[in-house]
Amino acid sequence: MMSVFGGLGFGTNLTNPSEVQSMAGGIYFTTVLQMFLNFLPTVIVFQGEKPIFVRERDSGLYQIWIYATTKLLAEMPIMLFVPFLLNAMLYFVIGYEDRLSVFFEFYLILLLMVQAASSLGYFLSSVFNHETTAVAFSPIINLPLNLLGGYMINLKNVF
Repeated sequence: MMSVFGGLGFGTNLTNPSEVQSMAGGIYFTTVLQMFLNFLPTVIVFQGEKPIFVRERDSGLYQIWIYATTKLLAEMPIMLFVPFLLNAMLYFVIGYEDRLSVFFEFYLILLLMVQAASSLGYFLSSVFNHETTAVAFSPIINLPLNLLGGYMINLKNVF
């Protein structure tokens, strides 16, 4: 559904300079959407699993790296498919370059963003003991990342 809204709002063909701004908005929309689609669900799901994980780790059943590796492998198909689906729906509608290599470069960037968002979600979820606290604290983490990420301000002006 978000892909349809993104395509309708940011669809362009780069015939005039104002279309470049629409394309930049499309890039921002796509990346922020991927961030939120993976960040908040990770926070919420891990908060439910956390007591079980702590109990099993304390009883010596397995170490942290085993849990993290198996969790990553179990989530990998979803983390590969959802960004590909979003990218396939939005890439050509927004008007990005019509080369398959650039499509897969953008897809790789989205994959890395999904991994970073999930990792940030696991971090935030492990720091706080309550789901409501972790979810309430998430905008404090996300807002500086959005503002200083280079989409809203020139990176040369940040420091």
